[in-house]
Amino acid sequence: MIRAYIKAKEAKTAAAQDQQEAKKAVQDADAAKAAAEQKKAAAKEAVEQGFSENKMQFESELQAANDEESAAQSKKEDADAALKDAQAKKTDAETECSKAQKKYDDAIYKNGELTQADVDQANTNAEEAKKAEAESVLKKLLAGGMSADEILAKLK
Repeated sequence: MIRAYIKAKEAKTAAAQDQQEAKKAVQDADAAKAAAEQKKAAAKEAVEQGFSENKMQFESELQAANDEESAAQSKKEDADAALKDAQAKKTDAETECSKAQKKYDDAIYKNGELTQADVDQANTNAEEAKKAEAESVLKKLLAGGMSADEILAKLK
């Protein structure tokens, strides 16, 4: 019971950290998108002004800006999805923390102490939560563009 509560608290803290990282990713994506939009507007304006001698270059820059904007939008969508996922994980962790606390309180009220079955169940729940959290973080890193080799290098 205590272990489940502690693990739920740890999951809640990890989820809050994931949420902060996702918010930062959303901010970075917003900034990249704004920069791409500025480049696109500048290139478009140059093309519209009719600089015929440099028209091909400006059109090329406009296309590059469009591509950059598209990539930034995709990155922002990924970051938004990661933020939503982090918020959901935080909510789930808070719920699990409340459930663990209630179960602990009920067990203490009924038995005065924990049974081995309660401890075993708490350990099982904690392991499952760890695995789910690790899988979620891995998916988020892969979705964010990090390669498997980069992830393994960070783990070493």
